[in-house]
Amino acid sequence: MIAIDRVSSLVDPKYLAIMLFCVIFMSVMIQKVKSKTIDSIRVLEIENRSFPSGTLLLLFNVGSRDEPKHLAGIAHFFEHIVFKGTVRFPTYLDISLAVENLGGVINAFTSHEYTGFWMKLASEHYLPGFDLLSDLVSQPLIEPTEVDKERGVIVEELRMYEDQPRDKVEDNFMRRLFKDHQLGRPIIGNLTSLKRISAPKLKQFHKSWYGLDNMIVVVSGDQWSDLKTGLPKLSQQLFQAKTKHNRSYAYKKPLKKIIKQTKDLNQVYLCFGGPGVSLAEYERRLGLSLLNIIIARDFSSRLVRKIREERGLAYFIYNTQEAFTDAGFFVTCAGLRYGAVDEAVDIIRKEYEGIRRRKPGFELKAEELRLAKIKFKSRLLLSMEDSSTRAVFFGKQMLLTDRIYQLDEVFRLVDAIELTHLNNLAEELFMPDKLVLSLLGKV
Repeated sequence: MIAIDRVSSLVDPKYLAIMLFCVIFMSVMIQKVKSKTIDSIRVLEIENRSFPSGTLLLLFNVGSRDEPKHLAGIAHFFEHIVFKGTVRFPTYLDISLAVENLGGVINAFTSHEYTGFWMKLASEHYLPGFDLLSDLVSQPLIEPTEVDKERGVIVEELRMYEDQPRDKVEDNFMRRLFKDHQLGRPIIGNLTSLKRISAPKLKQFHKSWYGLDNMIVVVSGDQWSDLKTGLPKLSQQLFQAKTKHNRSYAYKKPLKKIIKQTKDLNQVYLCFGGPGVSLAEYERRLGLSLLNIIIARDFSSRLVRKIREERGLAYFIYNTQEAFTDAGFFVTCAGLRYGAVDEAVDIIRKEYEGIRRRKPGFELKAEELRLAKIKFKSRLLLSMEDSSTRAVFFGKQMLLTDRIYQLDEVFRLVDAIELTHLNNLAEELFMPDKLVLSLLGKV
């Protein structure tokens, strides 16, 4: 999530002109995303020859929502343990040296629905870099002693998040919104479930989910002319995933819409939002993105003006959303000074309700929509400057929806959105009985 800091006004004509230039320039630089199958492996190529470098990403269709409750956190644990040693690179130091000697950067991430392993490096080193990534996901050693040591690392990571109020207040929000569903559980797990995760359980998790049919390879950046050279080995090492997805979610209105956690902090942290739209609802998701920009993404946004600039109640406040295959959420997040919570919550509630009911003074305006479209398109293109961002953006689409929206197609869909679409979306999503409030601090 991104907080707002002091920047130039986004409605300045010169600023908008620069952003539009960036849109045109990046549209030319980024070629069409190409999808193909090589040796039973789905491959996405996102070519950009502006620099002789790129990102290699192995993306797997498994995340924390696919775990049993008693082993919550095992997807994230597996992401960690592969870096402790593989058949060809037996120790973490062997892996580190292999990466560093190529001048590359390697990392991984786990979400609710997917896990990724990526490496950014010069394109002349694509092949040895891909060999290393392939070894991580296909031949991890997963030794009991390393599992026990890494458990300690993850427990400290968990404690770190517990000490970060922005993360904690969002976790509480997710728990209340999604109730007992897997989407409401923290990706990292909990102290009890982490103790249950063992080397045999991690090996079984690997066999269950890390198969060819559950993966895509993404090459983002400079062209890899001998792409076919690296894939056969991975194809031979991996197997078919033994477990099929059993993902389902049915929204249930939370009986308690406010969750408060008392903690000795210097601010009160807030998350206020409700159910959003899923990955399958792409056009509606674009509409919600525009709504978020209008409500709280910039200094010209409504809530930023009213809560920060006009009243001085908060340093950061922003809107964001997240989409899953069959669910989603939107949320307003803020860090408030003590004594300002009731006033800020009242302002936020009135904004959502005013937009939903199109009350005088709250109606969405054509000029707001026009500017939101410019900002959305420009920022999307600016984010595409980074090869790893491009890899995840397009890779996630193909992995979870089996569909790629090219950038020019995204822009056409955004341009087609009208005020009627946003009003209908707000009327559906901003219902008061759907909204959940999470507070953390001296409350």
